[in-house]
Amino acid sequence: TGRDYGTLQCFQVLPNKLVKLPDFDPDLAGEGGKKQRMEPRDFVPCRLYEKLCCVQVQRSRQELIVYQLGQNAIGKLCTIDLFTSSEFFSVSVVDNLLVVHGSDARISMVFDVQLHHHTTHPVVAPLP
Repeated sequence: TGRDYGTLQCFQVLPNKLVKLPDFDPDLAGEGGKKQRMEPRDFVPCRLYEKLCCVQVQRSRQELIVYQLGQNAIGKLCTIDLFTSSEFFSVSVVDNLLVVHGSDARISMVFDVQLHHHTTHPVVAPLP
């Protein structure tokens, strides 16, 4: 939504109601500061450590941006560098861990957002 289609409006679906969360403008800056187009495949809603989150895949900058979604505010939880030359990524969540699959490089990397404040590397070596 928004004037330049750069705003996300999120909703939380609960058993008895639908909660409208605050809208927010994700970081869409690409190479050279050029604003990228928002694509549905670049956003993954998930729950990490009992927090409602949205993971944005920044393909051109080779990074993930993790936002924490709250009823009153949206905040950037962390930014994760992907350290790979892959251009095509998919993201899975397994036991509070983010698993990033670089499909063209055929590797998977596992990240823990709670450990990200101490290290910027995957929690295990990338697996082919």
